[in-house]
Amino acid sequence: MTIRVDRVHHMCLTISTEQPDHVYPDLLAFYTNFVGLQSYRVPTEQMDREKSLQGMEDLGAGKQEIRVDSESGEEVHMETFYYLCGEEASKDTALIDFITFHLEPGQNVEPLKTMNGAGLRNVTFLVDNLDELYARGQAGGVEFLSAPAEFEWGGLGKIKYAVMRDPLKNPIEFIQLGEASADRCKVLRVFSLNHNTLDIEKALDFYRDGCGMTVEHVIEHSGPEFGQAFGFDGAATATSYLLKGVNKDEETAYFTITDWQDPKTAPQEISEGYTPAWYRMWFWIEGPANVRQLYADLRPKMKQATNEPMTFPSPEPWGPVTMGFFFDDDNAMMEFACHDGHWDGLHEVL
Repeated sequence: MTIRVDRVHHMCLTISTEQPDHVYPDLLAFYTNFVGLQSYRVPTEQMDREKSLQGMEDLGAGKQEIRVDSESGEEVHMETFYYLCGEEASKDTALIDFITFHLEPGQNVEPLKTMNGAGLRNVTFLVDNLDELYARGQAGGVEFLSAPAEFEWGGLGKIKYAVMRDPLKNPIEFIQLGEASADRCKVLRVFSLNHNTLDIEKALDFYRDGCGMTVEHVIEHSGPEFGQAFGFDGAATATSYLLKGVNKDEETAYFTITDWQDPKTAPQEISEGYTPAWYRMWFWIEGPANVRQLYADLRPKMKQATNEPMTFPSPEPWGPVTMGFFFDDDNAMMEFACHDGHWDGLHEVL
């Protein structure tokens, strides 16, 4: 039997702060109130936190620890985490989640500066009225890099497109397919989780040929409007490959690999995992044994294999999770994983 990636599951955003209680309300409010995402708060009492934190440290993500509140005596590090998704939520919907790194004074907390840096770069949301969202953002002081622009996106046809920055200065993309809704803009779902690559042939060899993902669309980007949308002074040129796993559900996000030609994709390293940025990608695989098999099959192609696949408890209704980590050639952390519960209980963790 050939083991393949079923779908893209989620992408993790790092939050780096000395005061996590001050960050979460503002950041969650931005995503839930302005962007309009649904937030799922997940209790972690059943997770093996000591093992999970040690695993992150083993990955080179800096020293991790569970902090204890001096007044209550309760653990505060990784006490909860959040998943966010759009209106079209289902067990196949891609998510984003937040990971907090607790910093000591002087550690690096600078956001990534360039839009063409290699590695996991941003998330794209599908919306139904981009002009309304842009007008609301302008009135509220949200930073958009340009006004919405129209592009031809290969087999996807004409789309409307804009890029803004979240409170951590990470880029967030929005696209609208077809005519705008007459109502207030809704964020329907995660459309794609996006990755810039230094070597498109190596990236396609790993994710398409090794993981069995299919190229659904190839999109050529070029021109001054495209450059402006990404914050460049002049025209820009890039090619994006929209990949899918074997699950063809239209609510499943694409994994988009972009090859920047002008300006060229730039090497970029996240400082010990602390940089506030899109940090880790999770690919879904059906069955724990399949996670271990695909990890073993792909290990020779990995830039750096890290933890062997391990299984540990996670909150109900999902059941134990089996996962294995690696770094790809663009220095991005990737994860093959499976929950025995198959995430059918998404709505049960509100």
